[in-house]
Amino acid sequence: MEQFLQVTISGLATGAIFAISAVGFALLWQTAGAVNFAHGEFIMVPAVLILALGTQEPTVGIPDFIPLIGGANIGVALPSAGLPWGLLIGFALTIPIAIFLLGYLFKVSLVDRLLQPGGDDIPLVIATIGLGLFLREYVHEAWFATPQPFPSVFGNGFWRPGGVAISADDIGIIVACTIVIGALQFFIKRTYLGRQMEAAAQNAETARVLGIPVNRMVLLTFAINAVLVTIAGLLVSPAINARWDAGINLGLLAFTAAIIGGFNQVRGALYGGFLVGVIQNWSGAYLSTLYRDAGPLLLLILVILVRPQGLFGRAEERRI
Repeated sequence: MEQFLQVTISGLATGAIFAISAVGFALLWQTAGAVNFAHGEFIMVPAVLILALGTQEPTVGIPDFIPLIGGANIGVALPSAGLPWGLLIGFALTIPIAIFLLGYLFKVSLVDRLLQPGGDDIPLVIATIGLGLFLREYVHEAWFATPQPFPSVFGNGFWRPGGVAISADDIGIIVACTIVIGALQFFIKRTYLGRQMEAAAQNAETARVLGIPVNRMVLLTFAINAVLVTIAGLLVSPAINARWDAGINLGLLAFTAAIIGGFNQVRGALYGGFLVGVIQNWSGAYLSTLYRDAGPLLLLILVILVRPQGLFGRAEERRI
């Protein structure tokens, strides 16, 4: 029983990261009708930036050929006692960079150009696949080719309530993701701006008639997604290290979570993320680490066959 609880709690922590990642998929689909197959790389890149900007003795320097930045290591050198303030400052510095690069620039340079109302979304799919490949190879060649240790914001200690060993990192991740998810839900459901964004996602034409600036709401969604992937990068990297190829698996599992839960429902994406995380840990613990990702993928196939709209999604009709 103790092992089961440990595996399940660890799975919930992993699932919380998948949940906020899957929400990004769901938000972009609802507001812009866009599917971003570079989503995993959008998690990986902020993690690399956080490591470069915020570690006390950065091993990852800014590449020489990035304009206006230069090649010096610019990590924040702060005392290591207590909270990793350098890492948190690196995270704070990465947020506006991610909003600009992964939110605004991604929207205006790819989505707005390739995804036209009533048009084919295949060009955007191909473009995002190519973007993901470019980001992976760029980080591999310009930054590092080997995994880099990534410190945890919550430390490496363990709590042992009732004899169950729970890492401080797992508890911290669950609490942090719960706060992020709660804040996002409050923003969407309880604020005027959030309700405008939700109205634009539900029916863009009607929202325009009512005077809602739909384009601004879509841009806000891309910015929110950029913040979510940055948070996901900060939380997941201590377990897998900062790796140039981390986005492949992260993107696949976040996409799987979104489909299992329901691509057109934020609530479904959240539940799907937690479900994928728990099943992944159960598969690794009770079958084999080789089959760690097999459980979520088998569930994905089953859901597609039995309930294509997802466990918590709603059926939709689209004209072609």
